[in-house]
Amino acid sequence: MLMLHLTDGIHHIQGMEYHPVPVLHSGLPPGTKVMIHGIVAYRLGVLLLKPENVKLLGGEVDSLVEEYSMERVLAGLIGEEVDRPNKRSCPMLKA
Repeated sequence: MLMLHLTDGIHHIQGMEYHPVPVLHSGLPPGTKVMIHGIVAYRLGVLLLKPENVKLLGGEVDSLVEEYSMERVLAGLIGEEVDRPNKRSCPMLKA
């Protein structure tokens, strides 16, 4: 069972698998686009998702992929800091 944070960029809502949704899995990159359609049950502030209500559109958001990388999440859980690469140190980029 997955609990998802869904946003259209303005509104934020939680979605939960009410029945298994094969296109949703823990390996989806952060920022993956999904379309929620049809009649969807809504209980206690959570959309109850079923396979017929979810369509995977794909995509990802680079900044979210970096922020939620396994290394960064695990480091945060144990209280370690992970250095972010300094974009100005890259010789290909101009300040």
